[in-house]
Amino acid sequence: MRPAGTQEGDDGSLDHELAHALLHGPDYQGSRALAELEAESVAYLVCQELGVDSSEYSFGYVATWAGGGAEAARLISATGGRILKGRNAVLDWPSTAGRGADARASTPESHQWRRR
Repeated sequence: MRPAGTQEGDDGSLDHELAHALLHGPDYQGSRALAELEAESVAYLVCQELGVDSSEYSFGYVATWAGGGAEAARLISATGGRILKGRNAVLDWPSTAGRGADARASTPESHQWRRR
């Protein structure tokens, strides 16, 4: 769990959940492990862009879901395009929110793994 009430924790968690909402809507057919790898990779890249170091948390989280080692590298490489698409969408999200269905793939409410 990210440390709540810290910039790293609050920014990273929001970016992670936004990535899920933008990339993993109701039609998403991939595994949960891949979705978590993509969302956390997006969160890490967004945090880096904003000058927030989330590496301590992000690297362990990605390794947990991706299996570590060569398998993690293979998965990240295979989904790199989606990760960059998610990064760009999260960074652009404030300027595109509310511009219709094309602005976002889904809403946070449709995220199938949201916390209850």
